[in-house]
Amino acid sequence: MVGTIALTVNDLSSQTEFNPVIDLPPYNKLSLNMRSMKLLGRSIGLKKLSLFYSWPNIISATSMTVSWKVGASFSNFTWTLPALRNYASISDLNKALQTFCEANGLYLIDGDGNYVYYLELLANASSYKIDLSLYLVPTSLPAGWTAPGSFPGYPTVTCTPRLTIPTNSELSNLIGFAAATYDGGASTSVFSSTYIPQLSPVSSIFITCNVAKNDVPINGPTVIGSFTSANTVHGSIIELEPNEITHYEIDGSTDTLEVAFYDQNFRPLYIMDPQITVLLEVV
Repeated sequence: MVGTIALTVNDLSSQTEFNPVIDLPPYNKLSLNMRSMKLLGRSIGLKKLSLFYSWPNIISATSMTVSWKVGASFSNFTWTLPALRNYASISDLNKALQTFCEANGLYLIDGDGNYVYYLELLANASSYKIDLSLYLVPTSLPAGWTAPGSFPGYPTVTCTPRLTIPTNSELSNLIGFAAATYDGGASTSVFSSTYIPQLSPVSSIFITCNVAKNDVPINGPTVIGSFTSANTVHGSIIELEPNEITHYEIDGSTDTLEVAFYDQNFRPLYIMDPQITVLLEVV
């Protein structure tokens, strides 16, 4: 006889029903009491999965320092990328950098009304890296240009801004730049990633089930399925329905069935949207 066990948003909570005020993310483990189920001697497998692509590529707030020369001295401005955000592209990161520059007056406006920025992040497809471009800030306002009211001032000698990436910064991995201070000095300069950027640090997702027996449980609970977010827009739904279900003998040593989600390094996945449905087939 074939049966189905359904786990939904309510199985993310220790309460009777899911409450978003109390039950906060990450939502990476669904639990179900199995005491009333007669599952001994039977097998279990993943039938279907549905969830939203909602894990961010920045988990903790990460800050960098932009140094802008005013006169003969540098003034420091802190650029902070908030926690639990997803920057799907280098273009997204560059827009965040531009927004930071606008908030601190670190730009000028040319004669056509275009904002001119002096730091830029660009994807370099040919080198499979990210380029950080630093441009020369003039010593005075060019003819026909205007400066925002919050503009900090001009250097005594033409030079570029500096960008300092601290150690243990998530941005360092995202754009592939080692912790350091990047300074063009008196020349417009382009710095390329020192190692391959990891803009999508989660390359694959493992689904585990604690009651599925595995003779070789190297990483803990048995992996009953895996998937990726490839070709899926952040915030869109991901559905997985195996063509052929792999069944595992049920371990009857626990009364609680748990389905959990991990990244490729077996770190718990930081899922932010609780709308998850897991269907398990029991034979």
